[in-house]
Amino acid sequence: VDELRKRVSASEQAYEDYRAKFGLYDTGGESLSNRQMGQLNDQLATARARLAEARGRYEELKKITPATVRTAAALPDVLQSSVVANLRGQYAELARRPAGLVTRLGPQHPQVPVMQAQVNDMAGQISQEINRVVTSARLDFEAASSREQSLQKTLDGLKNNTAEHNHAAVRLHELERDAQVNREMFQA
Repeated sequence: VDELRKRVSASEQAYEDYRAKFGLYDTGGESLSNRQMGQLNDQLATARARLAEARGRYEELKKITPATVRTAAALPDVLQSSVVANLRGQYAELARRPAGLVTRLGPQHPQVPVMQAQVNDMAGQISQEINRVVTSARLDFEAASSREQSLQKTLDGLKNNTAEHNHAAVRLHELERDAQVNREMFQA
């Protein structure tokens, strides 16, 4: 009887020690790592959608060249910029003046080159603002890419930990069965 009692005690202690060593506690259903993987998968799906959106926006905006600045100003991201809208309004106003001046006073009038320089300066300011919008899109794309990569790395690490946890859980069940068998033998 003492031998059986020692076996029961030893098997129960082995079970408890193993459970404590690997942090295997009954959480009443879904394991913490499975819950975390579900949450990370959801976050990763959202991050991938955000990355695809940011990539598309950046790819579209980076096609802008000095020759396409006027059409680029019609892109939704550029139109949302109040600075571009303001500059375009000023540009339209300035661009009309040289033509009217040439018609009234002739192309040799000293104000024509001054006004044309103002028009060119305004076009340069519009280009700079569009470049700022493009740079912002690039930074947004890079941040979305970094976030997606970080989440993927975290998920991969969690998958490895979960595999190790599951292996330890199998061994824990073996120890639990041994303890149960020893208890039943002792009680019999």
